[in-house]
Amino acid sequence: MEINQDTITTGVAILGLGIAAYTLWRALRADKVRLKVVPKGAAYRGTDSQEQVAYLYTRDRFPLQDSKNAPHMLAVEIINVGKFAVVVSEVGLGGRWHRMRTVLVKPLPTDGSKWPRRLEPRDSVTVLFEVARLLDDSNAPYFAYAYAATACGTTCKGSSGALKELARAIRAEVVT
Repeated sequence: MEINQDTITTGVAILGLGIAAYTLWRALRADKVRLKVVPKGAAYRGTDSQEQVAYLYTRDRFPLQDSKNAPHMLAVEIINVGKFAVVVSEVGLGGRWHRMRTVLVKPLPTDGSKWPRRLEPRDSVTVLFEVARLLDDSNAPYFAYAYAATACGTTCKGSSGALKELARAIRAEVVT
């Protein structure tokens, strides 16, 4: 089988077009704000040797049955997986079928830092909220995701088994 020069030229041109498209996709992706948002259940565990409050975090389930470790807290971990620093100015919860979002006012960063929080690349912050404060919200039974919004207006969402379990418990009125 003989390959002519036009076939080789066409193949090289198609390969060059594919490489150019991939390079463009990577360049556009690098310029985006990218946050990983992970809602977690947080069970109080007491204080450590430095008198700091300790919590046990789980993203797979919400610790509803563990009543001796009250208060039940919802933790939202925000990780900057982008290539540049961002300022996270808002964190909250939203529902899949409802357009309304619930802003979690006065988040408590576990590291004692101020809010809003600047996150460098690969930096993270975990904020805590009391579940009892969320129960009065009419959207609480429909919470499907946690979100973090930046000062520039970009919003990133994330969900977990713990948040889904909490929403199911609120719908079933298990949480009081």
